[in-house]
Amino acid sequence: MGNRIFIPACAFWTAFSPVPSFAAEIRISSDAECRVDIEGQIEFGDFEKLTALKDRLVINNGESTSGSLICLNSPGGSLVEGLKMARFILDEGIGTRIRNGKECQSVCAIMFMMGNARGDEVAFLDRRMDAGSTLGFHRPYLSISEAREFSSGDVEAAYDVGIESIYDLMALANTPTPWHDSRMIEPDLMEMMAGTPGTDMYFIRTVEQATRWQIGVDGLPAFAQLAQPHVMYACESALNSGYSLTSVRNGDGLMTEDIFDLLPANDWSVENATRGVRMNPLNGRYATTSPRAGYSSIGCEVVLSDGAIEVCGYDESSDTRIGDCITEGGLRYFERVSSQHPVSDLKALMFVGDAPPDAIAFRQCRVFDASGTSIDDEVCLHSVVLSGGEPLKVKHLLEWQSGARTVIEIDAKAQGRSAGVSVNGQPGELISMDKLGSCAKNLTTGNWVCSAKLAP
Repeated sequence: MGNRIFIPACAFWTAFSPVPSFAAEIRISSDAECRVDIEGQIEFGDFEKLTALKDRLVINNGESTSGSLICLNSPGGSLVEGLKMARFILDEGIGTRIRNGKECQSVCAIMFMMGNARGDEVAFLDRRMDAGSTLGFHRPYLSISEAREFSSGDVEAAYDVGIESIYDLMALANTPTPWHDSRMIEPDLMEMMAGTPGTDMYFIRTVEQATRWQIGVDGLPAFAQLAQPHVMYACESALNSGYSLTSVRNGDGLMTEDIFDLLPANDWSVENATRGVRMNPLNGRYATTSPRAGYSSIGCEVVLSDGAIEVCGYDESSDTRIGDCITEGGLRYFERVSSQHPVSDLKALMFVGDAPPDAIAFRQCRVFDASGTSIDDEVCLHSVVLSGGEPLKVKHLLEWQSGARTVIEIDAKAQGRSAGVSVNGQPGELISMDKLGSCAKNLTTGNWVCSAKLAP
């Protein structure tokens, strides 16, 4: 029995796809911004191909390496080789990009997360994905051939490589981010990755994922206007940015997937997100209170600036402080996308203008007639707008692939008062269906429409 084994395969990351992958092509880029492209499956020898281009790739403009960018388009591949490439990206101060329509999955995602720029006087994270791209994580897994037998030496060698690769991965992930107290891959993202089997993928899809894990997002509108709920979202995103996903911290309510439920929202929550957000005429900042506030004081001041959202605030429940609300210039900068609802879908946000709804996502939408016969069953675009008028209400807009629209308005639920419901301007009622999600019935036509979260 020979003692040779394809060691990289014992720690092989791959995108689970029926489409065959090909070895990576690493070349000088034709992209206007990137200097090098990596396309295809990562295999043995790709690290040497990448480092051979170092002189063309790594440049310093006198301040930092911010012009040293790689465009990534890969389903993954060899963990051993990919981790060496990730270390090179980290150590050399190379920024990473995923363009619209491209993918970066498995070990490519680790390479992407190492994107940064560095210099003698400045250093910062530099990793950006297009909202129309795909970024996915999963845990390492063993890929072996069933067509041959393996000796104990083979198994021991494979085990050692696997353990060493996990060590290398943890070392990369735990590297402090430049000029910050976070990590290149935060523990909760590592947890999500470790909990995702090698045949599955954990995708970055939402605003809160990008904000929490400091992933820049291109291809979105400028978000040049701040509606009142967006001020509250910016506050919560900022206060949770170093702690956890915003929806996880809130648990339920308007800051979670619950905002898309065709059910009455809590009237205090709607009022807090609308009437409760006020501008201070003395400094031009919006003031908002967190929906988590109660016995603890939690709130922020927020202002829209050139290309960014500026936030200062304090969360007494966790003793978390963001920026300084007193000192001139003490607010902290965040990308404008952080003003959008935490669970809004990044791809869905590509379809809105500078005045987006208060939440938007792709959902599984269904229509049934009065007899219960299915009329339509498709993915629709579900938007939500919170109204601070009288009465407080939540407006749901379902946009179908045909171009048709369904408008459902639901009064916020107040103690001792039933919520009013309308479907396309006609009287309606709400129906909860375990397998279909939440539904609203048009009492005039007898038809009912349902919206549910898409299957993973």
